[in-house]
Amino acid sequence: MEKRDVFSWNVLVGGYAKAGFLDEALDLYYRMLWVGIKPDVYTFPCVLRTCGGVPDLIRGREVHMHVLRFGFESDVDVVNALITMYVKCGDVQSAQLVFALCENMEEMEQKLKDLNIKYKKRTVEDVENWTKIDKLCFNDPSGFMIEICNCENLKLVPAGSLGKIKLPDDRHNPPVELENSDDTK
Repeated sequence: MEKRDVFSWNVLVGGYAKAGFLDEALDLYYRMLWVGIKPDVYTFPCVLRTCGGVPDLIRGREVHMHVLRFGFESDVDVVNALITMYVKCGDVQSAQLVFALCENMEEMEQKLKDLNIKYKKRTVEDVENWTKIDKLCFNDPSGFMIEICNCENLKLVPAGSLGKIKLPDDRHNPPVELENSDDTK
């Protein structure tokens, strides 16, 4: 091959990952960076899926920094891959944070629909504090129940006051079990 561009590197990384050679796929990604090829919007979902498949949280976080450095943090496919990677690596809090920073919850909901993933959407309101929290609940491919909240309207409180806050039980439970539910979207 005369010239290796980002497309050829993506095909190579993706091929290794699909064949189950996850460590090799990650090595190829780093090699791509080393030779000066800038990743594109198609590179990151593949590499992040690979990090989640290993699972390698340290490399996944490093790739997340690359996502930010190269400016793909608002791409829906990249955000979805970041959330999935964090969940598969066991870091559900980071997955929630990525989701909370997502500017468009409707795009995330559409991605779940596109992937044919059953989910529940719920808005929880606290009328006393004029606060709304949007929640999406779904099962990840491993069967874990994921509840992700878009909490941009929540007020920050000092850490010392957390023991004084009483959270209502009915607002922090998933709405229903998803497997036997017939009213999912």
